[in-house]
Amino acid sequence: MRNFLCARLGTDHPLSIGITRLLVRTYIELFRNKQAAELQTQVLQACLNSLGPDHPLTLKVKDTLAVILLHRGQYYEARKISKEVVSDMKRVLGSDHEDTLIARSNLGKVLSRLFSYREALELHLDVLERMNSTLGATHLETLGAKENVAMAYLDVGEEKLE
Repeated sequence: MRNFLCARLGTDHPLSIGITRLLVRTYIELFRNKQAAELQTQVLQACLNSLGPDHPLTLKVKDTLAVILLHRGQYYEARKISKEVVSDMKRVLGSDHEDTLIARSNLGKVLSRLFSYREALELHLDVLERMNSTLGATHLETLGAKENVAMAYLDVGEEKLE
């Protein structure tokens, strides 16, 4: 289906981008991170060409690429992209937008892999606080943020105080 859409509509068409993102998600679920990274890079280029660098979808695609690179062990590249995404999302969407908070959470995961445990913990704590107030305590992303805080406390070797 993807090949058909891309051949008929072009890789920059919204339907082609959408179906390619779904295929990337499938590759991620199958732990085929090399293929996911290659395809996500293509999706990012298609978004840049058709939507521009500041479009919310382009930023989400870029954040997903950073996550894939994290899973592939490419921590420094993931950090570089994550920092760019967070900065751009704050500017375009605002600091408390759900996508910005998710990107910040992903940056925290990258920082943990680079042994910046304190910085990651501070980031995760701030994200959790903001998600609690904007999304609510039972939102799926908030629950994920709670898990990230717990893991960050393990990384720094402290017990959660509450």
